[in-house]
Amino acid sequence: MAGTRTIRRAGMGGTAAKDKPEHKEIAVNVRLRPEELATIDALVARRLGRPKRHSWLLEAVQEKIKRETDAEDTRIAEAALLAVREGGEKTYPLEQVMREHGLVD
Repeated sequence: MAGTRTIRRAGMGGTAAKDKPEHKEIAVNVRLRPEELATIDALVARRLGRPKRHSWLLEAVQEKIKRETDAEDTRIAEAALLAVREGGEKTYPLEQVMREHGLVD
């Protein structure tokens, strides 16, 4: 029938996107060589508290993300410093900036 809409409710044959719970984590498959997995397992076994392999891998990913973002921040800062040194960027004394923003009497 033209102009007819089908409405679905949660638990009644379908769910609307807004009814779905948000997932805070997404599963990812990683392929490792047997020797890499053996090394990881040996490192996990040496740690105090004997964390699970999953926890060790998650920590490794988080450390890599931090290193990469820190490296990007460093590249941006070095480019800005080079621009200042080459005269492409103007600098202002801290006292002037603080006064202009009402941070100093």
